[in-house]
Amino acid sequence: MGDSVDKARQRLIFEIIKDMALVRRMIMTRHHSNSPEYHFPPAQTELLHLVAHCGGLSITEIAERMRVTSSAVTQQVESLVQIGFFERESDPHDRRTCRVRLSEEGTEKYEAFKNYHLEQVGRFLSPLTNEELTLIRDLHRKILAGRTVPTGKNER
Repeated sequence: MGDSVDKARQRLIFEIIKDMALVRRMIMTRHHSNSPEYHFPPAQTELLHLVAHCGGLSITEIAERMRVTSSAVTQQVESLVQIGFFERESDPHDRRTCRVRLSEEGTEKYEAFKNYHLEQVGRFLSPLTNEELTLIRDLHRKILAGRTVPTGKNER
């Protein structure tokens, strides 16, 4: 009996993984296809939200939170600096380190981007009631409770 339960649970987990990936792809595809003005790859979208909410992070801190290399973050940051979203500033406590934050122009652009993003995702999730959205949020939080964000170091 235990083996069939384990297999049933494994099937459910596999279905959840596939469905979560599909939902993410559908949201990102819909978001990107509807507005060339706000066409950011998923990694840049994640980076934008992270810097907007946590501003003043170093490249290393961003890389750890996003679970990518510092060089990958540096490339993404540079792209967003060039289009006016981000600016770099020296860390007053460590001259070797620069901090990344939204520029004044970036703050305005980010607000427009965030509103557009919320509108698009809101349309995608429109079949769900507020109660269903609350349930999804609560289940995600239950899954994440007590979990730390891995840095990607020594993980494979």
